[in-house]
Amino acid sequence: MMTELGGPVSGLHVARLYGNLIDGMVLDEQDRALLLQRRNDDPRLFVAPTVMRTSEDRVALARECLRLLEELQ
Repeated sequence: MMTELGGPVSGLHVARLYGNLIDGMVLDEQDRALLLQRRNDDPRLFVAPTVMRTSEDRVALARECLRLLEELQ
């Protein structure tokens, strides 16, 4: 979909597209390098393991997202 819209295919680009609507966004660990490209006017970016293969993975991601939400407040 990002290719069809003419933009780069990256979580950072998605965060920028939604920048007026969101305060922060969770990126997968494999996209950690995108943090180095973040600008001051970008939404806050957080990195967490987002691939959920087990129920423990789902619980861990949910806990991390709740922690990050607290950090945004």
